[in-house]
Amino acid sequence: LPLQGRDFQNLLPLHPGVQRDPGGGFHTLTSNGNRPDDNNFIIDGATDNDAYYGETVVNDAGISGTPASTLPLDAIQEFNTEEQPQADFGAKPGVVVNIGIKSGTDTIHGTAYYFGRNDALDARNYFNPSPQPISDLILHQFGASIGGPIKKEKWFHFFNYEGLRDKVANPFDVDSPVTSSLVG
Repeated sequence: LPLQGRDFQNLLPLHPGVQRDPGGGFHTLTSNGNRPDDNNFIIDGATDNDAYYGETVVNDAGISGTPASTLPLDAIQEFNTEEQPQADFGAKPGVVVNIGIKSGTDTIHGTAYYFGRNDALDARNYFNPSPQPISDLILHQFGASIGGPIKKEKWFHFFNYEGLRDKVANPFDVDSPVTSSLVG
């Protein structure tokens, strides 16, 4: 899927009652009016809840909303959510996000991708007025995965790599006052 930031949490608003503030970030995911720390994240049956904030540890939000630690989309086999969970999911009343991770199979399989974006086709930013040059925007997001057998029908491997290289310039100049002293 072409998904902004390739963050699985951007799929959560597809579930009724789940909202995520645009851009992501800390405490932006709510479910049916519950607080952001009332959601329950599970990866392969193990809890993935941050002990302090109560949010997910994997894909936890960075300062600007981009995940600080990333679970690549190509490594996710299954992704589902459940509202109004039963008691077997614990004490959190919000949405339960259950993620299953891919594993290898008896045949070799893999994926590769590249997404690129730059300022050549973007419109001028509103906060980047005309006499100033257009601010730089360069984004390269790429990755690959491969899985297969180590020993047929017994052991398997699965590897995934994702990289992000970006340059986003500030859309404005800041002038500072100049002081001069007169020597007489």
